[in-house]
Amino acid sequence: MVKNRLINEKSPYLKQHAKNPVDWYPWGEEAFKKAKLENKPIFLSIGYSTCHWCHVMAKDSFEDFDVADTLNKNFISIKVDREERPDLDDIYLKTCQLMTGSGGWPLTIIMTPDKKPFFAATFISKEPRFGSPGIIDLLEGISELWAIKHDEIVKRSDEILIHLENISKTTSKGKLDEKLLEKAFLQLKEIYDKNYGGFGVPKFPTAHLIIFLIKYWKKTGNDEALEMAIKTLDKMKMGGIYDHISYGFHRYAVDEMWKLPHFEKMLYDQALISMAYLESYRATRNEEHKKIVSEVFEYVLKVLKSPEKAFYSAENAESEGIEGKFYTWNITEIDQILRNSENNIFKKVYNIKPEGNYLGESTEATNGTNILYMERSIQEIASEMEMWPEEVDQILEKARKKLLDALENRKRPSKDYKILADWNGLMIASLSKAGRIFKNEEYIKASEDAMSFLLSKMVINEKLYHSYIENELKVPGFLDDYAFITWGLIELYFATFNIEYLKKARDFAEKTLELFWEDGGFNFASKEVNDNIFKVRNIYDGAIPSGTSIMALNLLKLSHILRIDKYHEKVYELFENSAEKISKSPFTYLQMLSAYNFDNDPTDVSIVGDLENKTTKEIIDEINRVYRPNMSLLFIPSDSERLKKLEKIASFVKEYPTSKDPVVYICKKDSCLNPETNPSQILNLLR
Repeated sequence: MVKNRLINEKSPYLKQHAKNPVDWYPWGEEAFKKAKLENKPIFLSIGYSTCHWCHVMAKDSFEDFDVADTLNKNFISIKVDREERPDLDDIYLKTCQLMTGSGGWPLTIIMTPDKKPFFAATFISKEPRFGSPGIIDLLEGISELWAIKHDEIVKRSDEILIHLENISKTTSKGKLDEKLLEKAFLQLKEIYDKNYGGFGVPKFPTAHLIIFLIKYWKKTGNDEALEMAIKTLDKMKMGGIYDHISYGFHRYAVDEMWKLPHFEKMLYDQALISMAYLESYRATRNEEHKKIVSEVFEYVLKVLKSPEKAFYSAENAESEGIEGKFYTWNITEIDQILRNSENNIFKKVYNIKPEGNYLGESTEATNGTNILYMERSIQEIASEMEMWPEEVDQILEKARKKLLDALENRKRPSKDYKILADWNGLMIASLSKAGRIFKNEEYIKASEDAMSFLLSKMVINEKLYHSYIENELKVPGFLDDYAFITWGLIELYFATFNIEYLKKARDFAEKTLELFWEDGGFNFASKEVNDNIFKVRNIYDGAIPSGTSIMALNLLKLSHILRIDKYHEKVYELFENSAEKISKSPFTYLQMLSAYNFDNDPTDVSIVGDLENKTTKEIIDEINRVYRPNMSLLFIPSDSERLKKLEKIASFVKEYPTSKDPVVYICKKDSCLNPETNPSQILNLLR
């Protein structure tokens, strides 16, 4: 059997290509030295293990001996797992966007032996299609050009690199103002789908857009912003993008109705989407949205939780070589599992049809299979059937459990077993926050267990690593790793008031500044990473909020909790250096605007007391019930041992009179209110 150098790699994505006839190299000096020695261009392919089109290109091209022969003869071929090396993915995705106007995965880059790109594409078919050449013709053409126009290609790659470097450079300084919040809202309003919620097609469940809208409503009273957020969340949970049987959200939908998903499930999506539903619940007390949060966590804790109690990165879209097979049903299966009225109601609610209820993305024809999705609400259907909504819910839940049992007989999609520090940080933040708001100890315990793993196994000599798989650490941590873990630690502190989490959050903030801060901003890769062709710094949000904007918010929260002025100063500098870019297109920088909004309208709550005291617990519960997005919390313990621990990182707490009976100090913006002891009055002051 054919094997290549990827056979020794731990990444599931790289392993998927270890038996290709293509002579793949992992990213590293061996490949670059060989390319220089033989004067061959590099064929760089970037993807991830749960990517459907990556699998298609693998089967179509990389498993084909003719394609492999062309690559092996004329190129040095390198495979990169984008989740393992997000820095490289970012650099070369920017390249593709610069050169073609778009980007995605699989990402195909052809570059010089010194890593400078001169060709970019995404999926390339083996055969010519839509007027584009097939991969063999394309590779042979580029190989010929490399031979006869080598100097021109090198010159072009130098020019492309200069353009890429300019993208990441800081522009002239400016100033953020509150008008940008309104401008961002109006931009979102322009691209908002009034019929089905969400923004654009394909539809990504971009949680930070939804959270921004809810916070904007809270700040301004603009009901339209809240309606946009709620409708989007409601349509998402009705759509095929949501797994109505085993729970969790698929990565995105290809249609406007959220009906037809790409079926992979990513840890970061579960974390961020659950945060969006939690934000809605806090703002509106919508019980359906609270239920979705719990269902997402049920999926994560059951399917993505590792034996080490951290979280795996993803679950695949395919099983038995077919995308979505695990999640779709034909009518015969439904009829065998569900009977009588249960069967009829289930089919009605989820639009089950004998011929199938969706058109294949490539075939544009039905194939007898059904995606579970809802076109109408339970209330509408119950009214039509002259039933109570609660009756319909009970019938659907019984049916769901039967189908869930039936799934045990199916082959489950494979998982990507990487434990990524950044995505785990997001999951910890979401679980901790929900645990605090819902008073759910299981969620808090799951957060603490995951954080314990990260701190004990993925931090060596005070430095965080990005990826862990099969007892191996890969790559020093990136900005997102430090930023998202710090966020998780802050949320864990708010949920437990364990001083150790607050201390660790401060330590991570210090290390982030040491490793990533340079010339008024954060680089994405640390000063220890030296194989990037230029320094990337991102302030705009993609599928995930940028590490820079999350770190800005972390620093602001810590500056308020621990009174560390230099953190404020760093964020102000960041705001100044980002202002010009943000002003041009504020809706692409929503997380940074959320940090600005926090700084512009903060609420600091300090609670002095005994955590075991009944009244103290009641007060904390009341505070957690309040929806005040820009609130930070500090608990000052009355017992001397814990107080001494806190004093080591916050010496100012000595100024507070100790008391076993709880006293709450509230400061809003630039003024502080009188100390308060009455729970209901505290609630009124925070509303």
